[in-house]
Amino acid sequence: MASNFFDHTATIAYEGPDSTSPLAYRFYDKDRMVMGKRMEDHLRFAVCYWHSFTWPGGDPFGGETFNRPWMHGADALELAKQKADVAFEMFRILDVPFFSFHDVDVAPEGASLSESNDNLKAITDIFAQKMESAKVRLLWGTANLFSNRRYMAGAATNPDPDVFAYAVGQVKAAIDAWRDQDSSETRAERRDRIERAMKGALTIEVKRLRTGLSLLATSGSTAPFVGLFGTVWGIMNSFSSIARSQDTSLAVVAPGIAEALFATA
Repeated sequence: MASNFFDHTATIAYEGPDSTSPLAYRFYDKDRMVMGKRMEDHLRFAVCYWHSFTWPGGDPFGGETFNRPWMHGADALELAKQKADVAFEMFRILDVPFFSFHDVDVAPEGASLSESNDNLKAITDIFAQKMESAKVRLLWGTANLFSNRRYMAGAATNPDPDVFAYAVGQVKAAIDAWRDQDSSETRAERRDRIERAMKGALTIEVKRLRTGLSLLATSGSTAPFVGLFGTVWGIMNSFSSIARSQDTSLAVVAPGIAEALFATA
């Protein structure tokens, strides 16, 4: 659905470095081959949702300077839907291949985690519908765990278990939303790819851990015999001392016993 937000609705195209049009690409030619690859595939431009549609134009020295129609109103979810219409129209006009977002950029936070997650699901469902007929695809989506004051002591590192649990739920919803927008592979294909990557990483770690294992096994196997040999050697020294001195006092036998105990340990 067209948003009627932009006066210029034609897709911006490459017109060359001599173009005087303010709405034309002068150097970015998406189909130009560069080292065997299209320029668009090299650069992978993406529109960031927060910077383009959510930032109110404020800075440390002043407040809101943008007055977008979706920034103020009674129904936050309806405003988010309006913002989505404008966003996808902009993606089409710019002819970009990707976009990106934080969860709270695209959907309003609710009174609870459940409501916030429902809002995110509603908007990302709209994204999925729009992408069925659009060129643009999601480059990345993630959870914003820094803007809300609940996270002023951290999210994953927060000492409050309720805040930590809230962050986990928010991240889980954001991951699910990102997966639902990734049309490049099915869930089964993604699971298979992850399993193969994990198996590869596990194989590398096992090989690394096996380094020196033969030496360790040999040392472990021979250690008891070395200890037994030392024990026998110490006792033999004690008996030899007794034979030489014809005396069984502690002063005579103690050195040999000490050797035996040390070797056993």
